[in-house]
Amino acid sequence: METATILIGAVLTYAATRLFVDWIWARAANALGGSATLILPLLTSVNVVIMLLAVHVVLSLFGRDTFASAMGLLLACCWLGLRVIDVGVYGWYLPRFHGLVLPSAVRHLSTGLVVVVALGWGLHAWGGLAVFDITAIAVGIAIVFIVVLHSVIRDFIVGMTIWLQQAVQVGAHVRIGDFEGEVSSVDWKRTRLRLADGDIVSIPNQVLVGAPITTYQGAVGTRRVKVRVDIGDHIPPNAVSDALLAVARDIDGVLASPPATVVFEGARRGVSSYWLNVWIADPKDRGRITSGINAHLWYRLRRQGYVEGAPPLYTRDDIEDALRLVPFFSVLEDSLFARLAASVRFARYGRGEILFRQGEAGHSLFVIWRGRLDVLIAGERGLIEVIEVPAGDFVGERSLLTGEPRSATVRASTDCDLLEVSKSNLAEVMAASPLVAEQISTIMVRRDLHRNNILSTTLTRVTTPETMLSRIRAFFALS
Repeated sequence: METATILIGAVLTYAATRLFVDWIWARAANALGGSATLILPLLTSVNVVIMLLAVHVVLSLFGRDTFASAMGLLLACCWLGLRVIDVGVYGWYLPRFHGLVLPSAVRHLSTGLVVVVALGWGLHAWGGLAVFDITAIAVGIAIVFIVVLHSVIRDFIVGMTIWLQQAVQVGAHVRIGDFEGEVSSVDWKRTRLRLADGDIVSIPNQVLVGAPITTYQGAVGTRRVKVRVDIGDHIPPNAVSDALLAVARDIDGVLASPPATVVFEGARRGVSSYWLNVWIADPKDRGRITSGINAHLWYRLRRQGYVEGAPPLYTRDDIEDALRLVPFFSVLEDSLFARLAASVRFARYGRGEILFRQGEAGHSLFVIWRGRLDVLIAGERGLIEVIEVPAGDFVGERSLLTGEPRSATVRASTDCDLLEVSKSNLAEVMAASPLVAEQISTIMVRRDLHRNNILSTTLTRVTTPETMLSRIRAFFALS
């Protein structure tokens, strides 16, 4: 009966104490937010202490406590104390106030030294052993460990050497032998790399010491993505390299630093091979960025005329129908309109491609035949979408007519078929009929007012028709 009472009392004491600790933990989690994860490693040792404390208290009430129960509780408290030191010093204080993240090997070594010193002090204070005897025992145990665990100790020393020399740092992007990736951890026995596809490679530190290591500077916390491109060797290598670098600048998620690079591996059997190396911050973006690079390159090379044999995507009537959507082209005489239609350039842009950027120089406008464009302006937190321009509309007219820098960034929100009208195309028309400039200036002012009313902002600066006319004449050198 007494034994059952002791067990029931121990269970009830444990349950009550555990509920109290859980309540404290919930309050601490709400107060600490994300930092609450730091004290998660303490929960197991706390539960063990609670359980042994409950048993010891109930045994004491019935006069049945023993040396074993007291020693078990003492050891559990020591274990909890070590965990508190480990979490508080190594997991919170050193990283937060000194920026020092110690590898697990150093943490385990320091914890072991604390345990050894505590045991030595206990043997001296409670067991009555002399300091010389304790030292002799420690030396003897150390010799046995060295003989039996020499390979483990060797790995530990190598791991410490790697850490002290900072040859490989956690978060750095490195190449070790045949493997390239981000260093996820360095401990006393092995170094782990997270590869581009998410796989983890574990490299023994003994192998690491003799292997060539390449650390990519400025890439801590980022990841390199290598995109292979095979393309017909009729396209000049410099043209492909320029196109790849331009594509990399347009892809959302590609970092500007470290800069993208292109490696041309040569041509074989009619195919040229290239590697585009870019840097990204989030490894989850790898697939999207690789796909975007290949897609944007497809559109860019075709716009530049490097892909031959493709069927025509438009007819002469299609171009004329699209140009008539622009108000200041529809007022042209038939002969001038036909001359303009014969000189414009057809261009197809893929979803996400940038037509032009805010602040750039530009001397052309784009008529949207099919698809939609997004107009974005620079804000404090990056580009902000202000309007979507549908098919049948046009963008970039101010740069074409006045030479002003681009007032916004324009990006294709869908696949788009566009007509690009350049300054040289329009200059010929204006030279043949200078009165066209007057009609264009009036339409331009009306369009600026309409756009600003839609946006409730001053995306474009509105001027009088006379001022606009003088600027157009000056830009096109009209009398």
